[in-house]
Amino acid sequence: MMGERLSLLRIAEDTETTAQDLINNGIPTGIVDDVVLLTKRREATYDAYIDAQKHSAVASMVKKADIVSNLTDNPGNRQTIEMARALIRLCQES
Repeated sequence: MMGERLSLLRIAEDTETTAQDLINNGIPTGIVDDVVLLTKRREATYDAYIDAQKHSAVASMVKKADIVSNLTDNPGNRQTIEMARALIRLCQES
């Protein structure tokens, strides 16, 4: 199930596919909702994007795993600080 969500996220980020397209193709609404939360929109600030994920246990878990994975890629200091801040935000109560 988690792999399905992540593959849908890649589709949503890398194509013109919309949430409605996913629903029309039989993807359950709950999965689509998580994909939408995990897809950063250009107009959203990074903090707002991270805070939105706190509304879904699955989206929050996926984003935490994504951040930890990205930390293993030897990011620069600025990126490391941004990712650390994001992890803290995700772990804080709303």
